[in-house]
This record gives sequence, C-alpha cells and structure tokens, in this order.
Amino acid sequence: MKFYPSQFSKLLRTLFMILTTFFHLTLFSQSERPWEGYWKGDLSVGGMQLTLIFHVNPPTHVGEVTLYRSTLDVPMQRLRNFKIDETEIRGEEITWTLSLPASFKGKRNSDGLIVGHWTQGGKSLPLTLRYSATFNSTKPQTPKPPFPYTSKAVDFSHPSGKLKFGGTLTYPDTNSIKNEAIAQRIYHLARKTPNPADPTFKLPTVLLLSGSGPQDRDETLGDHKPFAIWADQLTRLGFVVLRVDDRGVGSSTCDPSFLESTTTESYVSDAQAAIRFLYSQPMVDTMRIFVLGHSEGANVAVKLAHIQNDISGVISLAGMTASGIETSVFQNQINWKAMHLDSGLISGLSDLHREMIHLGFLTLRSNAPTVEPTQNQSSHENNVRTAQFEAGLKTYLKEHKNDKNLQRAYKFQINQTKQAAKNTDSESPVHFLAQTYIGLAANPWTGYFLESEPELEFVELKNCDILMLQGAADQQIDASATRKLVAKMNESGVGVTYQEFPGLNHLFQHCTSCDVSEYFNLEETIAMEAMSVVGKWLTERSQLR
Repeated sequence: MKFYPSQFSKLLRTLFMILTTFFHLTLFSQSERPWEGYWKGDLSVGGMQLTLIFHVNPPTHVGEVTLYRSTLDVPMQRLRNFKIDETEIRGEEITWTLSLPASFKGKRNSDGLIVGHWTQGGKSLPLTLRYSATFNSTKPQTPKPPFPYTSKAVDFSHPSGKLKFGGTLTYPDTNSIKNEAIAQRIYHLARKTPNPADPTFKLPTVLLLSGSGPQDRDETLGDHKPFAIWADQLTRLGFVVLRVDDRGVGSSTCDPSFLESTTTESYVSDAQAAIRFLYSQPMVDTMRIFVLGHSEGANVAVKLAHIQNDISGVISLAGMTASGIETSVFQNQINWKAMHLDSGLISGLSDLHREMIHLGFLTLRSNAPTVEPTQNQSSHENNVRTAQFEAGLKTYLKEHKNDKNLQRAYKFQINQTKQAAKNTDSESPVHFLAQTYIGLAANPWTGYFLESEPELEFVELKNCDILMLQGAADQQIDASATRKLVAKMNESGVGVTYQEFPGLNHLFQHCTSCDVSEYFNLEETIAMEAMSVVGKWLTERSQLR
C-alpha cells in the first residue's frame, strides 16, 4: 500500500499510455556474459506494483560495432513491444533511454541481477531486474490445467453503465465429483444428499478483492499470481470463487474519468456489482457469500460488509488496521531504518511527515475553488497554496524550536530534497515539498487513503464473522497495530478470529529481508499454513450458516 506523489504517478501513467515509433540502436562494449533475453522487475509506484519487462534482442554487427535493439512491455497497462530509443552497455552496466523522457540505469551483480534506478519526472525509484529466457515465467504454485472443476470467463456491468467487468468464475460441477471423497465434501457443503436424477447443487461462494492499485483478476505481481492460487485452492475445497479484473485493467473497461477519481470507496461499488452478478448464478448459495480481500481489498471487504447485510463473512489478509497517516509513517520508518538512521532522527522525520500531510490538506481546502478555474486561476491558487504551506511549516518549526530531533529531521529532509527540487525546476526544496504534499492531498486515491480510519469500521463490524490474517514480518502493514485492533474488536463483541504468522511478509510468503523488492524473487507465492487456516475457517463457517 505504498504510495508516491501524485505528480509522478500521473507521469508514469502517461508513460505507459503513449506509443511511439522511434527506432533504437544500441552501442556497447562486449561483456563476457550475454545480455539478450528478458529482464523483469517490479516498480512500486502510486500504491501498486508495475511489472516492467525489458527485452534485449540478439545483437547485429556492423563492422566492429555491435548493435542491440530493446523493447519494453508493461502487461498491466497492456503495453507491448514499446521501442526503446537507446541501450548503452559498458561492461556490466546498462542504460536504457526512452524519449518520454525516462531512463533506467543499472549494474549487473554477481547473482546476475541488474540493480539500478528508474528515473522520470525528477524522481528516481529503485528497480531490480531479474533475467528470464522467456517472456512469461511460472512460479511453482501457479495452478495449471486440467482443473478438476469448471473455470469460465464471465462479464457483468456496473450499475452506472460506465464500467464493464471481466473475470473468472470457478466452481465444482458434476464432472468434479466422480472422486468419492471430493463428492462427499462438496455434497456436504451443499447440504444435499447425492441424487443422480438431480445433480445440481448450490454452494458457498467466495469473492476475491485485490490489493491497492489497478490489479488483474489474478492479482499478478511479477510472476506471482496469488488470486489464481486462492481460487484453485478454495474451489478444490468445494467453493464457488469469483475473481475480477479491477476497473481499467485487462478485460474490465470503463470511462477514463472513473479512473481519475478512483478511491477505496469506488471499489466498494465495484464489489457490490460483483455480488449482484453472483446472485444470478445457479450454483451460488446466496445465503453463504464470503469476501476475501488482500491489503486494500480487505478494507474494501469490510466497507462492503457494512452496507451489504447478507455477507456471511470477511477474510482480511493484511488489511490496513491503523489510520492512513500512521500506515504511511510506518512504511516510511521501514525505509529510514534501512538507511541506518538513528532512532531520534526517525522520530523527528515521522513528526515532520505527519505535519506536512496535515499542512497539505489544510492549504488545499483553504483555497478550494468555487468554480472551474482557468489556467491562470489554477496557477495563482497553486502559488497561494504553496506559500501557505511554506508559512505553516515555518510556524510549526518555530513552535518546536527546542525539539532537536525535529530540527535535525528538517535539515536532513531539505538536504535529501535538493536534487529532486533541482530536477523539477522547483524554486527551493521547501517549495518542492509543498507541492508534493499538496499533490498527495489533492490526488483522489492518496487523499482518501491518508484520511482513512479503518480501525473504526473493523470495530463496528458485528453483522458477520471475520477472519484476520497478518504476517509478522509485513513491512507494509504494522503487525503491532493489527494486534491492538483485534484486542479492541474482542472487547466490543466483534466475532473475530485472528492468526499471525511469524516470518511471513505482506504477501504471506516466507521471507528473508521481507522488503518489497524481495517479493518477486521468491519462488513461494503463498505459504501453505496461511491457505490452510483460511480453508478450514471457511469450511467451518459455511457449515454453520
């Protein structure tokens, strides 16, 4: 659930929506190890993970010069074979330059990984690329056909008429109950005595809701496909499972204006449309519908359960349990600790981050336009807001002049921001910070995220059962905040079952460093112990309903 300033997020979206016809040449000095093939990495931006796939074609030779051609693919954005203008290779270093402008520069290490940075719009983000001989790689847990159940593509519409969703519905059928043990389990879940004359049955159902940012139906992250695995496991247990491409992704199409204004709340209406679709399916027991959400999807599931009284249960996989601001602070603290900053400086940076978020909202709302602004009006309002932010920050620092950690943090932040301010032609580092934090408040998704208070919704969820799972090594959601929330839920009479897994990250993988960059290199997609807990809980609850 990590986010970055909306300005860069928009630039990145623009990058992946533009197609150009530039032809590229690569001039390089020969390295001992070949470069041709696919280099895959996952960029964390705008609250989501974008998989970038660079393809280096076999070289051609012109005299003593070796020329390479490279392309870029971004599957989530349906971008294929985007021609890269220039690829320069010197020894173990490679640089790709795009006309957008954007670039990647990295160095291949002893493990064969290219470690570097993606740079665009004055921002530089870490990006590690791993080699693959093929475009698509499959992780060991990803299910492969033939399946012992029916899997079919489905589509349905949003009530607004401006969105159409594509997804996959999986369910046991008469072919899958030839195995006696499977037959008994499915008929037991269906609460029906086997009858050859009437092979139909209605089964408990699970709707899967993906994490933050635009995700496809499999919640694809690099080569991992977590929701394909969840769907496979739960369908084998006898459940009907629906997984859906998010709005604007894959087969789900929508009005572009819907994408620009999307918030967590928007996904609730999308989930309601999915529930209505399930009502129309003959194999679905409408009295036993459960919702499993991962990360942001868990918070969508809780919101859905508050307004949809017929939801039987919610499964929260690493849902956000602290406020948006505190979740942001926690994620930043992880990064600051990785920089080996001392605890005093981290404390000061945390307080500074909180205050700048507050000032971003304050200055944005104090100058809210009453009519559609002209370009000059918009520029003027932006200048006024920036000046107010800078004045507010100056006052805050003056009021806390004796707070040594805060004063150190401010100097550190200014020093860290100088280059970014220069790259974006900002008047000063403070000016850059002002525009960044005002931009966060103005962006629909990040603004909603930062102001969210999910703990209140969890504590008041008393109309259905809830299972909460948390990885103790999660670096995106604070496990200690989840434990505190569960205690409050128990005190308030919420029917919650909680399980925390040592050594598991945000995706419920066994991890070593447990940071975001490690997700994609791990062979495991989901730890079996997490899937086992979910399967057992769902089976028990569906039999009680």
